[in-house]
Amino acid sequence: MSLDNKREEAKNEFSLGNYDKSKALFQDLYLGTKDQWDGWGLARSLNKLGDYAKAEEISKEVYDSFSDFKYIKSQYAMSLFMNRMRKNSPNYNSAHSERTFELIFNCETGDNRFWTSPAFKSMLSAFKENNQNEKIAKWYDKIDINLLNNESKKSGDIEYSSDRDACFLIFIRAFLGMQQWSKCIEVCDIALNNSQVNLFSLNKNDFWYKRGKAIALSHKGEHEASLSLFDDLLKQKQDWYLYNEIAAVYKLKGDRSKERDYLINGCLSSKRQPKIGMLWNMFYALGLNLLETDNQEFGKLHLQLALKAREAEGWKVDNNLVESMKKYQVETQFSKDGKQFIKDLTSFWNRNKPNPYKNLERFKGTVKTILPNGKSGFISSKSSTDNYYFNFLDINFESSKVLEGLEVDFCLTARYDKKKDRESQCAVDISLAS
Repeated sequence: MSLDNKREEAKNEFSLGNYDKSKALFQDLYLGTKDQWDGWGLARSLNKLGDYAKAEEISKEVYDSFSDFKYIKSQYAMSLFMNRMRKNSPNYNSAHSERTFELIFNCETGDNRFWTSPAFKSMLSAFKENNQNEKIAKWYDKIDINLLNNESKKSGDIEYSSDRDACFLIFIRAFLGMQQWSKCIEVCDIALNNSQVNLFSLNKNDFWYKRGKAIALSHKGEHEASLSLFDDLLKQKQDWYLYNEIAAVYKLKGDRSKERDYLINGCLSSKRQPKIGMLWNMFYALGLNLLETDNQEFGKLHLQLALKAREAEGWKVDNNLVESMKKYQVETQFSKDGKQFIKDLTSFWNRNKPNPYKNLERFKGTVKTILPNGKSGFISSKSSTDNYYFNFLDINFESSKVLEGLEVDFCLTARYDKKKDRESQCAVDISLAS
């Protein structure tokens, strides 16, 4: 069979999806000719078969010999990404991610950049895992954000952020870690603007952009602007880390009473956090607040809880915590574990929790529905035909007593409704009907 006839047969087998046959034909051709087109056909067939390591080898050989041959570049970029950049890649090595990305970047030009975007995200993710914030910051200044894919993806019921949004989040985390507050705010503003003009962006990312900006603003001394953003975020989530971060703003302002209020709310909201170690710093902050405002007994208990929270995760002892325990003469040897501390301290948190709803009008109603998750439901109002969503975290009595038909009284406040994508009135500060 002539070379031309063999090439036509190889092309035909490839077009029919018979990649094993096209690979064999192109391989025979390339071994004999070392022709760039035969090498390209072989690399394409290998990529289609998922043999990315061999595809990379052939692509590199052709690329090195014919650097101006544009068709091999996309195959080389694909094989590099699939063979080296993904976590489940056969030859993934986070230490080599930067070099691999640069190879991919140099292979692609102009508008023909398919692999640059996922490769850049993979590189930043590797830097993040290795706590290489300086490298992340360096690439923020080098990369053109417009090269990154801006469309979110959906797989079944799960929607994933675009490469661009994922990179924004990594940049924000890095600048917060480096305490580069102005740079963090810059990224957050760019990201928020991007989500406003991008129809394919996930609105959920706005929450994290605003949170990053709020934290950075607080450290720049712009406390009121920071608190305003945090107030908006609390309408969407009432999670412990938000209360903890708001408390930190009030500490910076010198308002220890407000700091304590938000830390207590954080402790009460933290029961959904399965890893107690994540909470240690909040317990530590509340312990210091209490000790510095003359509540020695419960201040010491919170420092002990912070110590046990770290021990529960097998983490090494924090030096600042140890020094504080020495300063306030807190016993470090005791048998009680973190869960028992939390159980014992819950009554203290409930007794001292602030009530932001104490001046609001109260309504009477009945628990109409408890949702299957067992953590929320709806209350029907006796003064109207409306039903209001409620969360078990907003109940002022034992959650085991919540049953459909139970009579309660409550206040109303505005919170963000994910399904309706807008604010809705929710029942809060829920008590048993008197």
